[in-house]
Amino acid sequence: MVPKANKPSRRVQKASILQPATLGRIFLISLIVCVVTGIVRDRLSPSTWSVPLQYEGDTFEQLGWIKAASQFDYIPFASKINHRLGAPYAANWNDYPIYEEILTFVLGWQRDGSA
Repeated sequence: MVPKANKPSRRVQKASILQPATLGRIFLISLIVCVVTGIVRDRLSPSTWSVPLQYEGDTFEQLGWIKAASQFDYIPFASKINHRLGAPYAANWNDYPIYEEILTFVLGWQRDGSA
């Protein structure tokens, strides 16, 4: 008699279905993150949601681009020199690598609209 060859046993893997305990942990972690973020940014009551967050970093530059787009001084893929921002000299934004020009233009367009 010839001995039978040992076949490697194949384990049938379960589909990765989220178990209720895992879903509970995800919910608990999400809740903790939301509460801590609300405490840090003072966003726990509905009245505080009407106050904007403090502006910092590149926000002022982005807001300037949006204002210029609302006055049609910021047109995508065109020269970007703005004379009307209240500065003593013209703003020349041609040297900056500006991303999302179309989005900025649309945001400026929406700023003056009724939306």
